Amino acid sequence: MQETATEPNPSGHTIASDLDRTDANKALMQRYMEDLLAGRRETFPSYFNGTQYIQHNPWVADTIPGLIAGLQALAAKGQAVEYKSVHKILGEGNFVLVVAEATFGGVATGIYDLFRIEKGRIAEHWDTLESDSTSRSMEK
Repeated sequence: MQETATEPNPSGHTIASDLDRTDANKALMQRYMEDLLAGRRETFPSYFNGTQYIQHNPWVADTIPGLIAGLQALAAKGQAVEYKSVHKILGEGNFVLVVAEATFGGVATGIYDLFRIEKGRIAEHWDTLESDSTSRSMEK
């Protein structure tokens, strides 16, 4: 059963908007991931909402320059992120979740990237990573 609230919840928080754009937003993120996997980094700025881009990753700042600097700093510390494949792209309106396989610092890692899309561009990003070593250490 799919339930979609269009009004704010009792706490005043809004849920997904632009429900008619779900397929277009999922397609946008599919193209973005294809470019990322193919190493077509010159296309990246066209996907983002420029200086308005909001980043929730603790190692990366807002804006495209902040994103680039954060990724370069991680790589310099031996913590480069390299996407290997996309397993699933899920979406509702202006929110799209990408479930991917990558390496983080050379360790196999599952990455869950949540994007908020605004006017056909990535406006906001959250992520969580789970590496094989994290999974093993949690199981012990």
